Amino acid sequence: MASYGLEGPGLIPGPARARASRPTMAGLPPPMAALTTAEEDALRRALGELHPCPPATILRAAEKTLGRPEGSLDARQMLVTAFCNAEMSRIDDLKRAVAPPSLAFGDKGLVVTFTPPSDVSHAALYLHVDGDKLFYDADKKKLLAPGELGNALAARPRRPNKVVVSGGLKVGKPITATVCYRGPAAFAFGPEGAHSNSVVAALPLLPGAPLVQPYTAGGVKVHFVAPPRCFKVAIRVVDTASGDVYRVEWNADKDLYDCLLGLTGPGTSRVPIRTIEVDDHTRQSTAKIRLRAHNIEYAISLAAFNGVAWSEFGPASTINLADHVPLVPCAPLIDTIGEDNAMVRFSPPPSKLSAHGSQVVLAFRVRGAPADATRYFDSNTLELVGGDYARDAVGLLNAKKHGRAIRVRGLAAATEYEATVIGANTFGWSAHSPATTFKTLPGEVEVTGVQTQDERDAEAKKRAVDVDADDSDEPEAKRPARKKRRQ
Repeated sequence: MASYGLEGPGLIPGPARARASRPTMAGLPPPMAALTTAEEDALRRALGELHPCPPATILRAAEKTLGRPEGSLDARQMLVTAFCNAEMSRIDDLKRAVAPPSLAFGDKGLVVTFTPPSDVSHAALYLHVDGDKLFYDADKKKLLAPGELGNALAARPRRPNKVVVSGGLKVGKPITATVCYRGPAAFAFGPEGAHSNSVVAALPLLPGAPLVQPYTAGGVKVHFVAPPRCFKVAIRVVDTASGDVYRVEWNADKDLYDCLLGLTGPGTSRVPIRTIEVDDHTRQSTAKIRLRAHNIEYAISLAAFNGVAWSEFGPASTINLADHVPLVPCAPLIDTIGEDNAMVRFSPPPSKLSAHGSQVVLAFRVRGAPADATRYFDSNTLELVGGDYARDAVGLLNAKKHGRAIRVRGLAAATEYEATVIGANTFGWSAHSPATTFKTLPGEVEVTGVQTQDERDAEAKKRAVDVDADDSDEPEAKRPARKKRRQ
């Protein structure tokens, strides 16, 4: 039994290839007869019914349609393969040409997918929304007004093309799409294709309240997560006392957002002027915002955009930076006093936020003097200075660096002072602690609550001498008799 060679596209079975390769009298292989119209029709019918399938299956089905024995077309498989390849390409192009686009909502808006046929260079995309036919401009990347035309899309033949439409859609209205194509040498577009599937646009979900954290004396960090299918958010900052509404505007020099009065555009538009893009995968983001004032409560909320419309603003988180200043410290302890100095012991107040420790400023005021006469101890110069401690940036005392006791010099002699402690952290200053009153000495005498051993011995000897002196003034009759010591 004869053994056939390998079969495949462009290959002839072994015996047929051997017969075709035998030289004729002229030294050339015999010509291969072209496919008849009946054979082409049979192959075309088999392709239409069975494609995609192996080539051998197409041959067997065509032979059955022709009523011929199995293998009768094997001798001309090269012609059959060429015809089938051309016909399959034509069928695929016809399917692409008549296949309507598909619509689906994605993470950044409405996704339109279409597959252009071969020999196509441009595509015109139309969206049909509530009776309006809207042209999609490829350069502006948006839908134009009804009846307005723009630039067509550059098409990639025989592969899926995707366009994301964001904006210009109506909530609650059905949306369909149509596409028409143009070849590279054509002057006009072909007829409009079939309509796509219908989708209905919906409002995005309401965003949750953001997490607001203070990070500087005048700024906050706003952490938020956008709802599903939303890729833009707008931040609203409201002064709860006055009701003023602010938007956030990017400040490239400071690498943060500033609060500017006014949220939306002119008229009754609900579209925010400024928006913030979120991460494509996590939908999370953080914005640093510099607030307008330090001691005002602000309510911060979010609105989200899903490519169709903006949501309402969600629940707000409130913050007042003045609430994050340190607690009021306890009164200082003055335990050593000289004529121009005093030893001051203090304790920094506990911080409300564990990440931000508290420091202190020591304040001194002559008793009865006005408040603006208060002087502050500067840890940088170790001197008492005047002025507003919050404005003039007095050097602060840090318990870890300076300890909890320090000698303050520069006081006036024989003067009564009131000493207080002020807590300080990143977010501002606390109120003054309760005052401790003390008076400096008039001269070089120094009073201390602690004595050395030598000082205690000297004082004991002095008392003994004083006692003996007192005894010598008494009459001898009243003095007790003293026993003589034995020699």
